[in-house]
Amino acid sequence: MGWMINMNGNEPEGAGEFHRNLLLRQRDVEEQRDRLDTELANIVRAIESIEALIPALRSRYSSPTQGGTPLRGKGAVLEVLRLAEGKWLSIKDIVIELRMRGWLGGDVRDPDAAVRVSLRRLNDDGAPIQKGGQGRTIEYCFFSSDAPTEVGASEQVPNQGGLMDPP
Repeated sequence: MGWMINMNGNEPEGAGEFHRNLLLRQRDVEEQRDRLDTELANIVRAIESIEALIPALRSRYSSPTQGGTPLRGKGAVLEVLRLAEGKWLSIKDIVIELRMRGWLGGDVRDPDAAVRVSLRRLNDDGAPIQKGGQGRTIEYCFFSSDAPTEVGASEQVPNQGGLMDPP
């Protein structure tokens, strides 16, 4: 039902209130639209920032291959330790890195055990890896003759398997 202006040019009763409410509603809708526009612009900027990081992440987590297939087993474990040269990594740390790089096969039921086996095989091959740790946490570190480690090799004694144990 619409309002009509009466004969003396005045608005009918209630028309002014209706008009005020309509203007208030319009203002609320415009404010909400402005807030949404600002939020959308923030989201677009965040996406652009993430997109700018993608090349760096790809290069950090790119998968070296052996004959065209991603690294697996002891080759992957050795590469993770080599990339973290001089830093001590627990088996859990190594598993996390393997997963992030796509080097841990989906068919591996017990990743921790698989890493332990790989470390044992690397030791058998004479890979430059130290074993150390405190308490129940065992850590491993790749070292080369010219790279210092967090705990010097002189502070560690080789065990029967040839890996370095804590002093």
